Amino acid sequence: MRRLSSISSAHTSSARLKSRNLPGLSEYDCGTTEGIEIRSIIESGEVIEPLRDRIIGRVSVHDVRDPFGGSVIVGANEEVTEDKATHVDASGVDHTRIRSVLTCASARAFARCALRAGPRIAPG
Repeated sequence: MRRLSSISSAHTSSARLKSRNLPGLSEYDCGTTEGIEIRSIIESGEVIEPLRDRIIGRVSVHDVRDPFGGSVIVGANEEVTEDKATHVDASGVDHTRIRSVLTCASARAFARCALRAGPRIAPG
């Protein structure tokens, strides 16, 4: 049992080291408040992709507030989980700003901060 525990610990520390050295990630937060405005994709009056689906796994630039109650649904620099995205959708919020690698102000050329990349680097 002890051997298994040490193997697991070694694997975990190795995984942390690899994730810390991801190519292209130069810092945790570049400090800019720029972002991309995201809305539902609507064509001919039909919702192609709702706002909820577009913001899951992204990082919000500013606080997303309930337009009626004023309470904060998603805080600034906070990842949007499925539950929070559902709450945003149910509250009637029609747009929000998310962090993006396109607006990252990282000091290193061709690099980006971890908050801009978010956990879902690939999706648009």
